[in-house]
Amino acid sequence: MNAIPTFIKRALLLPLSCLALAGGSAQAESVYLKPGTWEMTMQMSSDSGELEKRIEQMEAQLAALPEQSRAMAEQMNPFSLFNGEPQKDCMTQEEIDNVEFNFADDASCEHTVTRDGKDSDITLTCPESGAKGEFQIENGERYKGNVTMPSQFPGVSGNLTLDITGKFLKEGCSDELKAQ
Repeated sequence: MNAIPTFIKRALLLPLSCLALAGGSAQAESVYLKPGTWEMTMQMSSDSGELEKRIEQMEAQLAALPEQSRAMAEQMNPFSLFNGEPQKDCMTQEEIDNVEFNFADDASCEHTVTRDGKDSDITLTCPESGAKGEFQIENGERYKGNVTMPSQFPGVSGNLTLDITGKFLKEGCSDELKAQ
């Protein structure tokens, strides 16, 4: 299982980080997520289909490598985190309370949060970068959402959509997950 890099972890915590778009910290009372072991998935797609073609080409190139080289290259493949495969991660209370995220360095971002008990609905609009998103958090134990943004990948035109889901598995984290 791939370790989840910090910038990806921030994306996985995007429902919280929407509250901190100007670089400030999200407040724990704004939204509620349980600390502990989470299973998260991200699926990236492009409206042009060009991203998917590039990923298929890269996967074909990886498959042609000798086994040892392929294993190393697959661990370094950033797209492996965006293929919809579940990833486990540890989210501590400190990470939840102190998430900071500048979405594409876009100071124009605006968000709204509607909270009902432990449930939250979050919308995000960033006119400068063209990004927009919607998220729902259910009882602090599940979240789902998506972000659509103009492609920044060379050779990939149009918009990219990142669908994100997360579900709480248990309190506490294994030493392996804590080390990621």
